[in-house]
Amino acid sequence: LMVKVGAWGEDHAQLHRFFGWNKVKVEGKAPFSIEADDCFLSETETHGSVAVSKEDSTAHPEYMCESGTMEWRLKIEKKIPFNVGYGASKLFRFLQLFEMFWHVEGMKTFYEGEVIYNGKKYIVKKENSYGYADKNWGKNFTSPWVWLSSNHLVSKVTGKKLENSVFDIGGGRPKVGFISLPRKLLSAFYYEGQCFEFNFSKFWTNTRTEFNGYETEDKIIWHVEQKNLE
Repeated sequence: LMVKVGAWGEDHAQLHRFFGWNKVKVEGKAPFSIEADDCFLSETETHGSVAVSKEDSTAHPEYMCESGTMEWRLKIEKKIPFNVGYGASKLFRFLQLFEMFWHVEGMKTFYEGEVIYNGKKYIVKKENSYGYADKNWGKNFTSPWVWLSSNHLVSKVTGKKLENSVFDIGGGRPKVGFISLPRKLLSAFYYEGQCFEFNFSKFWTNTRTEFNGYETEDKIIWHVEQKNLE
């Protein structure tokens, strides 16, 4: 098990902590949870700590991380889910038809609590946490892998913040059996209570997608356009 934490910005870092499976406790039936030492995650809360010294980070490039410390204790409130449909059904999972499966239980999720990063305490409040929670599993990750999401949105029409909206886009080059499907994205746009879905696995909707992306000195710009028959 790898516990991955980190931060963006000036004091950016990604930090990893590893556990052997004999040190991990998994509750596979509801209420779901996973626990290793002081690290814990369930549907409603998470807490733990990761500390990587400069010496360990330098001596162990296989850790694939930088140095730093983080402790956290957060409550989780998942508000808006996205179910991709039959593509993640029990039969398809049993047959391992897709190389990678995806379920989004909280594409809009509230977090509340505190995070201590490199000795500095941050208070996390529900009203501006703009959180997210999903699950990917399977034999391998799609490569390349595109994942875009935000629930901190402002209307271009009114200029006001959208309080009940979120978009979630995932995909890239998914694999069905031995067949790769290039440039396929699956997405949901939840606009003030109404969900618009663009799901290539629901072939009867004839979902079409065009997308591109590029980098500037300080930004990554994406343009995604999707259409279907619904």
